[in-house]
Amino acid sequence: MMKERKGLFNSTVLMIAILGMLFMFVQTSAAYPTVDNGGCKECHSKGDVHVHQDFLSCSDCHASVPDTPVTSKCTVCHPRGDMGSEQLQTFHIEKYGDTVPVDSCYPCHESTPADNDSDGDGIEDNTDNCPDDFNAEQLDADNDGIGDVCDDCSDVDDDTVCDVDDNCPSTSNPNQEDADSDGIGDACDDCLDGDDDGVCDDVDNYDDDGDGVTNENDECLDSPVGERVDPTNGCSIEQLVPCEGPKDTTGSWRNHRKYMLASSKELRKFVRQGLITKDEKDDIIKERVDSSCGR
Repeated sequence: MMKERKGLFNSTVLMIAILGMLFMFVQTSAAYPTVDNGGCKECHSKGDVHVHQDFLSCSDCHASVPDTPVTSKCTVCHPRGDMGSEQLQTFHIEKYGDTVPVDSCYPCHESTPADNDSDGDGIEDNTDNCPDDFNAEQLDADNDGIGDVCDDCSDVDDDTVCDVDDNCPSTSNPNQEDADSDGIGDACDDCLDGDDDGVCDDVDNYDDDGDGVTNENDECLDSPVGERVDPTNGCSIEQLVPCEGPKDTTGSWRNHRKYMLASSKELRKFVRQGLITKDEKDDIIKERVDSSCGR
């Protein structure tokens, strides 16, 4: 009798355990409803911390285990019909960065890329700045409405010169001036070097005629090459006392005597500075005495 009661008790316990397991199974099924979408079973997985509550994960494609990254062939994706392609793209980037492209959703769902998204980048053709080239990021450096990946003439500085040909691609200079011909436009050249001596113009002591006197101190910027000049003004005897008339005037010499007095004065200065010898001075005086200057 005792054995029969014990057996009955064990059977009851077993039945309760079985009923409890069935109850838990029903609860679990209700908590994770599955749907057959394109042959890929999908279910809400509360245990998968990588899946947002309004996302669907593919239970047949990867295990919904806590802390398990979504790296299977069937990527976690939102049904394409639930949001527009732009929203979908934004959602994927925010959630997974670039590791989960929108294209990975297609194997999990019956829907395929929309007919109006020719390049399959998730951006509809009517808003895609490169409708025939995949460019989900829609980068457009020059903001001309044509994406960088398909822009044959990117023009960042908007000066109508394509960046590849622009000598100042980031600084507007439509005329492309380049005074020192170094390939860098004047508008963005930090070292203009007009005389090509390797010294930037802003610190260069220019000497256009090469007479040893810088332009800022040279009163005669066109002295003949090799001509001896007064180092205080950069002028030769011929430039200081020209035959036509006194220097820096438009008039002529009043007479030959005035011309000779001016010549003798400058020649004596040249001798004192060691630029010519006394004999050279005398030779020049003789030449000038016989000239017609001032006559």
